[in-house]
Amino acid sequence: MRVLDVGSGAFPHWRADVLCDGELEDNRHRAGLPAVIDRPFVIADAAALPFRDLAFDFVIASHIAEHVEDPDGLCEELGRVAFAGYVETPSPFADWLLHEDYHLWRVRNRRGVLHFRPKQPRRRLVAAVNDRFYRVFYAAQPSCHRPVYRLPAGVSGKIIRFLLRGFGGVLNRTGIMHTRYLFGQGRPMACEVGKAGAT
Repeated sequence: MRVLDVGSGAFPHWRADVLCDGELEDNRHRAGLPAVIDRPFVIADAAALPFRDLAFDFVIASHIAEHVEDPDGLCEELGRVAFAGYVETPSPFADWLLHEDYHLWRVRNRRGVLHFRPKQPRRRLVAAVNDRFYRVFYAAQPSCHRPVYRLPAGVSGKIIRFLLRGFGGVLNRTGIMHTRYLFGQGRPMACEVGKAGAT
């Protein structure tokens, strides 16, 4: 299988044969990390991919759909360039809880359709809750671009780090933190983009 990773960034999928990202210099969408270029790499807009129709057997778009300005264009291109594919984004709950400012959309999978809703401005109380949860949730990964709580040194810090990573792993495996979407084999790529204020 020929596999394309769209929005590969700093963490390309191990199975991808070709990587594609929109930027090399601007890395604010990659937590400040540089793009990894360890196989064929194409710079392109995800809503205008420079590949022929069905050039790939499978396309991966992990944690890019929430960033793009044109979700309709992204979905159309993913369905055009590959026979099948996988899209993953933060779930609406995860995005509300952790609130990355550069995410433009909250995305959910409803009955085989990806629903995009624009993010709304946060109220002050919600922002305070978001920021504190972020500091705790990512304390075991201090490479984040936002401030996190510093864990204590020694054994107690190692235990807290282990517990936080375990907690994050449970949330990831249960699907609470991610919207996951598969298309292909009789299930066409489908999306719906809502306007501001839509629920």
